[in-house]
Amino acid sequence: MREEEYLPDLDETVTYVTENGVIETAYLSPSEEESAFYSYSFPTDDILPLAEWSGQEGEQIERDIAGEVVATYGFSWRTRALEMFAIGDCVYDAIPLETIYIDEYGSTLTEFRYLVDLGVPVVMGYYADSAAELFPPVSISAVEK
Repeated sequence: MREEEYLPDLDETVTYVTENGVIETAYLSPSEEESAFYSYSFPTDDILPLAEWSGQEGEQIERDIAGEVVATYGFSWRTRALEMFAIGDCVYDAIPLETIYIDEYGSTLTEFRYLVDLGVPVVMGYYADSAAELFPPVSISAVEK
């Protein structure tokens, strides 16, 4: 899954690449030296489909464009119990999911709702120290390629 974000301060668009929409595997910047690639100290190929009350803890290993290790950070993910979750007029079975990233500046928690029937995680927001950036979904649609 690829998500693009426009950074107005830098006047550029960056791309986040995630494995199955949950575990970030790359950060792609127009400036190659700013790009990063990620691997983990735990297996990531069997995370989906998500199960209730599951998770893993370990490290995220950051590599540069040449494949050299740049840094290692604490990283974990965890789920909670199945709940009903509404987006617009539709109600879905959803599993709350959190990923937690810890670096020298503190921790960042990303909150998702994993829509079980669709097999799709929806980003709900980011929480870092005392700041929060929330993304309450208002609708959902499928795109055919």
